[in-house]
Amino acid sequence: RQVETMNRIINSARQEIDGDLVLISLQEVDNMTQRHPGDDQMAILSSGTKMSYLEFAKFRPFQGGAYGIGIMSRLRIVEYKILNYEKPADKSSSSSSSSSSSWRDQSHQRMRHHHHGRHRRPSSMVDERCAKYAPDDFCQGALAVRIQLPQSALSIWYVNTHLGLAGVQAEEARQLVHRLIVPLQQETNIPIIVSGDFNAEPESEAIQIMLHEAQLTDTWKVCGDGSSDGHGFTFDSHKPTKRIDYQLLWVPDHLRGQFRCVRARVPVTEASDHRPYVVQYSFTPATAAN
Repeated sequence: RQVETMNRIINSARQEIDGDLVLISLQEVDNMTQRHPGDDQMAILSSGTKMSYLEFAKFRPFQGGAYGIGIMSRLRIVEYKILNYEKPADKSSSSSSSSSSSWRDQSHQRMRHHHHGRHRRPSSMVDERCAKYAPDDFCQGALAVRIQLPQSALSIWYVNTHLGLAGVQAEEARQLVHRLIVPLQQETNIPIIVSGDFNAEPESEAIQIMLHEAQLTDTWKVCGDGSSDGHGFTFDSHKPTKRIDYQLLWVPDHLRGQFRCVRARVPVTEASDHRPYVVQYSFTPATAAN
């Protein structure tokens, strides 16, 4: 089964980086749907990979169950947030603002903020129109979790997203930046990793928005190991010709040089229509001056 193959890939990645695989983001996840009857895919993957904590964000009712994205973590998830993307015509004039006050106003309506219990299942506020798929329906979103690093006072935010198709990528990227990433930067001032399927290549408007409006760094450009023909291509998995899956990193000034990526690679597998993108990070706390 596909899930069993994904378990093997995840466990292989864990062995390659000395067992220190901490976080996994997944897109296009089914939960109790007809095409996977009785399967809670997040729970199955979590059990098979010994990732003790997980969150699932539902963005669409699908075949009697749910469809969305998820994050699995070896470390306890302290809190999480869910962002639902909105069609521009549905947004108030304030929702595109990058200010913290506007984001807090939105949080009562479209962004939900929680403290985590083990294996808890959040569900997004899902619009009824999302029950019927359309490529430009904006029925996608982002899931963010905060975890505490082991033997450290530092915590980080890890964000998973899946941008839509049909030209919505730039608008959804802009919402991701100004309704989630920038507020997290301003309010928490800790490292942020933004991962996911962006359905957009590096030169696209969507990725440029992420890099420039949120001051994120493309980890492949810094740490790519030359895999996937040296380009980091992730799609499609059989013969990839595009790089549309990313981990983008933001590190606050006071932690620059301490939290960084050290290696990024694209394993060869056809367990999904995308190849996975694996990044190893390092945190070296500054030593006290003698």
